[in-house]
Amino acid sequence: LNSFFLFPLQMEPLLYAGFLALCSFALLLGGLFMLVVLLGLVLAVSRYAFKVAALASRGVTHSADYRQHLFDEDWKWLPWKFVGVSLVHGLVIGFLAVKSAALGVVANLLSSFLIPATLMVLINTCSLRAALNPFELLATVARVGKSYFLLCLFLFLLMQGAPMAAGMLAAVVPSAVLAP
Repeated sequence: LNSFFLFPLQMEPLLYAGFLALCSFALLLGGLFMLVVLLGLVLAVSRYAFKVAALASRGVTHSADYRQHLFDEDWKWLPWKFVGVSLVHGLVIGFLAVKSAALGVVANLLSSFLIPATLMVLINTCSLRAALNPFELLATVARVGKSYFLLCLFLFLLMQGAPMAAGMLAAVVPSAVLAP
């Protein structure tokens, strides 16, 4: 856990985050250029996040230890495969919600619960098919055990804390500085 929270303070991730934050100022220009910059930023962040997660899953938690031979060429496709999984989840949730609002809520909760397992399977197999296989996902949850539920709780708290922190910062930091 300490390595997870200290990772952004290492030199390479800190410089990369700073560079992307500077690039995000281009979003203030508006128009079509803003859309291109936003797509580029999302792609850059997601590719880096998947690379970091994949290396961390192999025990490499310090950016100074990143070596080219550790990188798998298939990792660059992981963000797109995750988008595919998200689209399939959305279609299933939408289909079930049309049938019954309660089914839609249950499907949405189940999808949210399985997102960490989906990422684990996707990173370890680089397979869209495996990441969509409910038996593979449930087997991953079972292998992780009780810690998986703790992970989901922790992720939920992080997701709730980010908007709260942004709201508190908005009161004291100019919006042009807060966006990056």
